[in-house]
Amino acid sequence: MNKFSNNALKRKQIFKKIVLSCPFDLFNAEQAAFNDFVAHSNLEFGYIAGLQLIISMYLLFFSFKIASYFLLSDPGKPVNEVFGFGDLVYTFSNLPSTKGLLRVVLYNDDKQFLSENGWARADSAYIRPDGTAEVRLKQVAFGEYAAALYLDENQNGVIDRNVVGLPTEAYGFSNNVRAKWSVPSFRKVLFTFNQAAETVPSRVAYWSKQ
Repeated sequence: MNKFSNNALKRKQIFKKIVLSCPFDLFNAEQAAFNDFVAHSNLEFGYIAGLQLIISMYLLFFSFKIASYFLLSDPGKPVNEVFGFGDLVYTFSNLPSTKGLLRVVLYNDDKQFLSENGWARADSAYIRPDGTAEVRLKQVAFGEYAAALYLDENQNGVIDRNVVGLPTEAYGFSNNVRAKWSVPSFRKVLFTFNQAAETVPSRVAYWSKQ
């Protein structure tokens, strides 16, 4: 077998190795092909360049397939899509009590709405002697939220209830939704936050005033 035939056979074997390995073991195939090029340095430079081009095309195709999967697949639109951050300020006036704290709790998942540990952000502020309060949540991610508000008079971190389960502390929700006999739906109190700074005048009231 002459030198030309021997080189052609080697080229055929290397090419077969690359084709059979792509795209599932593409990076290993490229390394193996490179090792073969080093071991058989008498192969023509033009042929080596051609194989490198084929490998690069396979890599590009494989990368495109991966990118297409993540960019074009539609696993479902999340409730909260982050594009920036801003300060969200809740202001209150004419509060029914000047004792304790005014608490604001944000939720971004309807399955976790009003659950003990399912909140996304929370903050509080003391009520001023004039019956006003301002709760500032800093660097809140842009997105959709539902807010629960309540006046924590005894500062125990929960909204107190009587023996039949009715709230004994003032409360409220975003969009100024009133709720007396049932908890409002997540969608009903949902709002969109997408400003660098936004002030939301809000209210809380005792159960009898809802």
